Amino acid sequence: EAHRRLYEHLKQSAPELPDNLNDMMPLYHAVAHGCKSGLQQAVMDDVYWPRILRRGEFFIVNKLGNIGEALSTLSCFFEDRWKAPSKNLSEYHQAMVLGQGGFVLQALGRLRDATSPIQGAIQWEVDHQNWGDGCQVVSNLSELSLTLGEVTSAVRLSELCVELAERSGVAFWRVGARTSLADALHASSRGLAGCRSHEASLAACHEAEAMQKERQPHFPLLYSFSGYQYCDLLLEECSVFGVQFSARNSVLEIVREVRVRAETTLEWLTAAGQDILSVALDHLTLGRTYVLESRNMILETRDKHKETEQVSALDSAEDHLNDSVSLLRQAGMQDQLPRGLLYRAALWRVKYEITKGESQIELAERDLTEAERSAERGSMLIWRIEAALERTRLALVLGDREQAKVKLDETCELIRQTEKPYQPHIPDWADWNPPEYIGVFKEGEIVGYHCRNGEIDALRQAIDQ
Repeated sequence: EAHRRLYEHLKQSAPELPDNLNDMMPLYHAVAHGCKSGLQQAVMDDVYWPRILRRGEFFIVNKLGNIGEALSTLSCFFEDRWKAPSKNLSEYHQAMVLGQGGFVLQALGRLRDATSPIQGAIQWEVDHQNWGDGCQVVSNLSELSLTLGEVTSAVRLSELCVELAERSGVAFWRVGARTSLADALHASSRGLAGCRSHEASLAACHEAEAMQKERQPHFPLLYSFSGYQYCDLLLEECSVFGVQFSARNSVLEIVREVRVRAETTLEWLTAAGQDILSVALDHLTLGRTYVLESRNMILETRDKHKETEQVSALDSAEDHLNDSVSLLRQAGMQDQLPRGLLYRAALWRVKYEITKGESQIELAERDLTEAERSAERGSMLIWRIEAALERTRLALVLGDREQAKVKLDETCELIRQTEKPYQPHIPDWADWNPPEYIGVFKEGEIVGYHCRNGEIDALRQAIDQ
């Protein structure tokens, strides 16, 4: 009775729709006391869903970045934390808190802990033919699997995601499922020329953007996380390190096309008050384009005019990458933070190539060390691979070929840990004719994180020269 009275008091103590942590705190406490009094369903219906989440907005995470509070609040709805939700909740809401619990654990960098609740949510959604929500949690698990280095699982899950999205008939899910698959296929690609998975990932993104144009004619480009995934794929057709390009103009065209995309979608997201993570990723894309543009200038010439342009481009990159890392911290997305830190470390390395300033090396070391610690702590194998690769680039720039070889060997060993035989997703929908980018790999084919193969070969040659 005491908990019930506190629940009733606290839920009336906050504004109806709080927009900051201080005003939201009474509602967080109200959830705890309401659940302790056995009112889990009432708490869900009256406080958590309409006022804390703002229904489908996931406001507590996407707009406030209150990841820790989100986890604590969600835990109140469980009898056995992250395994068994309260039976006082409807079955639908039991699946919902499982899926959300997994997502928040993933955001906190606790990827291994996140796997079980997400799998539980998927099972319920599929069993009950709730295709849209099922697509969302499968997409989350695919992304989680990819970060863990489980590339084969990521591809299979994202293929399932596309099927569920098609069964839902909802354009939003149909778009997102395709870029999720494209991301997994891109990670597995072994190079650009004639690579099946690379061509399939491009095809999936092109179809996704065509759907986006039809869904929202006033916003014809992929945006938010889907937009970042497409831009990431396009930028990988350029090189972060000193690989000689056969057609440099085409590289600059790609870089500038991606920049225009990111500038446009950032303007949309800012005007709409979109989630922190989406804005952070657009700043990350913009920063990368300026680094790549400067890198291309270094390959072209070293005259004074170009050096001035390089410094200007890198100053722009620094602004965007600092904003991105700051926003990723604000969003509380520990699984995404290494992404920003690693690209900023690459910026400091490229700046060092031009200025030879020791402070740039210190900054690169700082970001690399933080990224490595986060990746190690969260079992994020993909970020461990990327960090080892950036260590290789940095050592080579500093003239330490022995250290570069050690870190490149470490990179290759970590990549070998991602290689596993592929088990295909078998569609469970007889009326569906899957697109050509479904089933790219054959059963038993070895699939792993091979999107860096071309750069690894170029680095090996540079070390051996």
